[in-house]
Amino acid sequence: MVEIHAPNALDAGPPTAGIVVDEARAVELYDLAMKGDIKELLARADSASAGDPAAAPVYQEVQRLARRFDFKGIRRVLDLAREKNS
Repeated sequence: MVEIHAPNALDAGPPTAGIVVDEARAVELYDLAMKGDIKELLARADSASAGDPAAAPVYQEVQRLARRFDFKGIRRVLDLAREKNS
């Protein structure tokens, strides 16, 4: 019998780790999350994803979290991405 173990997602780090995002876009999305403006947040994240394909995973994660109304998660993802800019 062979056991196959799925890799622990926590060991791999977040799927957006190491991705650098545009500071202005990150600030804009962060502000929208703070305001709770889901509709505009989704639209801006979609636009950012199309305009910056290299950072699209971050913006897609923001959209996923926004659809779940996870504002704390959005802020966490954006904070991590902004730290990479430093």
